[in-house]
Amino acid sequence: LKRKVAVKLLRLDFRDNPKAKKRFQHEAMAATQLDNPHIVGIYDVDEVEGMQYLVMEYVDGEDLKKYIKDNFPIPYAEVVNIMEQICSAV
Repeated sequence: LKRKVAVKLLRLDFRDNPKAKKRFQHEAMAATQLDNPHIVGIYDVDEVEGMQYLVMEYVDGEDLKKYIKDNFPIPYAEVVNIMEQICSAV
């Protein structure tokens, strides 16, 4: 593919839990249907040797939780901007 990707694995302690595996796969398949610039794209969902995984778009940067922690208090206008982006994704 010649692009950076992120790989998410189902936790090892859930590997033999059919309910957890089904939920992981269901959520991953639902995410493949989303197309929004504010949502990470999913490229593939599969299982190898009993290990569920999904391959997704790699996004460089920090997550929102870390951003809020590092920049608190955040100015009102910036909070509104962040919330608009979140709301447009859902």
